[in-house]
Amino acid sequence: MSSDAVTIAPRSRDRAPQGVRGAAHARPGAGLFAVAAIAAIAAIATILAGCERSEPPSHAGAGSQGGSDRPALTGALVAITAELPGASAETVERNVIIPIEAAVEPRPGVRSVRSTSRDGRGVVLVELARGRDFNAALPALQTAVNGIRSILPAGLTPPTIVPGDPDAAPAIWFAASGPVAALQLSELVHDAVVPRLERVAAVQGIDVRGDTARGVIVRLDPIRLDALGITLDEVQTALGRITGRRGGAPGDLAMLGAVELARRSGAAVRLGDVAAIEDGIASRPDSTGGPVMLGVRIQPAVDPGPVLAALRNTAAEIAAALPARCALVEATAPASAPVGSVQRRSALEVAVRGPDWATLERLADQLERDLRARAALVAAVASDHRTATAVQIIDPDLDRAAGLGITASDIATAVRGLTVGPGTLRVGARDVPVILRIGAHELALADAVAVIRVRTTRGELIPLSAIASVTTRPSVVVTRRDRERAITLSVQPVASPLRDVVRREISALTRALPAGYRATITPPP
Repeated sequence: MSSDAVTIAPRSRDRAPQGVRGAAHARPGAGLFAVAAIAAIAAIATILAGCERSEPPSHAGAGSQGGSDRPALTGALVAITAELPGASAETVERNVIIPIEAAVEPRPGVRSVRSTSRDGRGVVLVELARGRDFNAALPALQTAVNGIRSILPAGLTPPTIVPGDPDAAPAIWFAASGPVAALQLSELVHDAVVPRLERVAAVQGIDVRGDTARGVIVRLDPIRLDALGITLDEVQTALGRITGRRGGAPGDLAMLGAVELARRSGAAVRLGDVAAIEDGIASRPDSTGGPVMLGVRIQPAVDPGPVLAALRNTAAEIAAALPARCALVEATAPASAPVGSVQRRSALEVAVRGPDWATLERLADQLERDLRARAALVAAVASDHRTATAVQIIDPDLDRAAGLGITASDIATAVRGLTVGPGTLRVGARDVPVILRIGAHELALADAVAVIRVRTTRGELIPLSAIASVTTRPSVVVTRRDRERAITLSVQPVASPLRDVVRREISALTRALPAGYRATITPPP
């Protein structure tokens, strides 16, 4: 099956994770638990943590500025990013993004707030007032985020605060290739190419696509797990106690086999009793076996010309030092890369706002079609709306589960380890993700649900399929502007003198929106 997102959707008793409740604009099903990326649960192990290496690990968290040899960055945009593995876009919006927006928006120097919520991750983009920069704004934003940590959901990774927009389209792309194994090429890119490009002044981050990740693969035997009464949650808990420690060379991975999971009849049950462990390859979902693509994002508040020139010069220096027949060349963006909005000064932005996301999608899509049809006035239209993708849904019957003493959180925990993984090990000189898989072969999600066991309050193990079914439906990416749901269109007139004409056309097209919905146009007349 193709690589999709896997979500847990409660069939009844819509329970959100612990955190802020009762926020506005929550859709039915907003308590969904999205367990993250895949349809084949065995292949789920393409680790969430390794799927987006767009930010260098040295970026500061909400409580500290950290250290780095990269140049200091300043800019008019600041991004606050938070991850909640296992949460749907709606849950991220309600329990993470809305509280962060409410905390930072009143701060001095904040001009506007936008946000994007997707499965497991949310970004609040703060636009600073003219004359304010990242270094000046950071302490107040850190204080605001730290002040609400106690009401944010359990399991939330510490929010990071960085300059610029982490979801912005890269300004330039490079392709790395060579007659070497895919893993060797990927390691060459991350060791020799990415650090050099990051050190160029005003580089905000690097998006790496098409690379291959190494992984310590733990293949769990479901029959042995059942026979010994071991749950996936118990495996994750035991591994979580040792991941992050130094694991030694690849040949020393047998140390994982000695990890104690539980005791049965006075004897220790170890990981090696229920799993085979190997040092293997965990290909990322976008790994193609072709060139590794690097998209370089630059800080928006700088002149891009000198930065692009410096990047091209640095890339040429890197290429000259690569092994024989390996190359690093400027390239066009991959088809799946984000597309930037219209950037010319004469462009207008129209934000369609309202509470229901499906209605917003319909209204914004219709407005975009209407504007594109006015070719004599409008040269280009770009939308921040992301098309929904298919997700695999684990749909629990919470009434039946509650009768057995099993909560939605228990169910999410039961499968989360197959998507997020229990952590990393230091293997040789590298931190390598630990990947859990069920059985020796890939399992479809429905098959995996049948073999995953959860424990009742009486201590009995039952298959997850006894209290949940698998369905497919679209996921959403929820965008907000100034603390309300909104889809924004960037509209470029054919010529600058026509901007007021285009503004009037937009006003006419949006005059009859349904009650509770409105459109705002910037800049104002």
